Amino acid sequence: MGVGIGSMNGSSAIIQNNTCYENEASGIGAQSANPTILHNEIEGNKTAGIGINGESDAVLIGNALEGTGGGTGVFAREGSRVILSENKFTGYRRETSGSVTISE
Repeated sequence: MGVGIGSMNGSSAIIQNNTCYENEASGIGAQSANPTILHNEIEGNKTAGIGINGESDAVLIGNALEGTGGGTGVFAREGSRVILSENKFTGYRRETSGSVTISE
């Protein structure tokens, strides 16, 4: 996947309290999975802070995402769904892209 931490193939992982930085793709990624991503520090990844692909359903709560020179904080490919709540974004060209719902 080219990511720091990944959830794949129908898993329902809880990804919590990690630091992910300077990965080739995303700090945290999901491929055809349903992760809950909580309270992580994600910084300086090349493509996106968090990348969601392949008909995934993801919930992201309380993450700190810091970009370094562009990219997207949370990228969701077509067919994936992401719900965001209480996440902090700095330094990205775009905070989100794709099928993302923001819940306060």
